[in-house]
Amino acid sequence: MSTHTKGPWVYIPEIGEVRTAYADETSQYGNGTPIVSINPWEKPADARLIAAAPELLEIAKAYRNLLRTAAHTDGEIATFQHIESVLLKATGGNK
Repeated sequence: MSTHTKGPWVYIPEIGEVRTAYADETSQYGNGTPIVSINPWEKPADARLIAAAPELLEIAKAYRNLLRTAAHTDGEIATFQHIESVLLKATGGNK
């Protein structure tokens, strides 16, 4: 089972890379492992979204877990099912 590189991740526009951030937050530039290089002039929105991915994944998991037991309306059940399918897509089936 492969897993993603643990966050937090940070986007460094000056060099167009998304990198892991130091766990102790001592560096604003996250001099950790590069995750991806992106042309900062062409795709800054993509880079920002990639940098937010670990946090978005955790939010989706938390909301899915909340809805698992609390979903009562058709809309809430549909939202739960949608989150489930997105998490399967994002994790390759490894919840």
